[in-house]
Amino acid sequence: LLDAGIKKVREKSLGMSRFFIELYDELLEQEGFRLGSPRNDSQRGSHISLRHPEGYRICRSLLDSNDGSEIIILDFRSPDNIRIGIAPLYNTFEELYKTALRLKKTVNEKSYEHYSLPDNFRQAT
Repeated sequence: LLDAGIKKVREKSLGMSRFFIELYDELLEQEGFRLGSPRNDSQRGSHISLRHPEGYRICRSLLDSNDGSEIIILDFRSPDNIRIGIAPLYNTFEELYKTALRLKKTVNEKSYEHYSLPDNFRQAT
């Protein structure tokens, strides 16, 4: 961080979040995801929020590697908010691309259906 400087870290963060929003526009919007983060750079931190009625089970599915896929750790906020954290010092654009593809595949194949909701879960309507 000291070598990179906070200004460059923020610039990369914004570039990565813009890239993920482009991936959302191209790959995820038609899969039932909604963008929960502002498009305006000055209103967005270093994460992207996606909304999906099956957000909890989608997040659970990406944590699982039973099929040999890489584990992808996302943050979930009830009732339908999937948060993709972007750490510009550690994450790559390729990882963001792989995450978008995996989200698309998870919804297309409905692999999230293998996961149940907790008994006390309030699902989005």
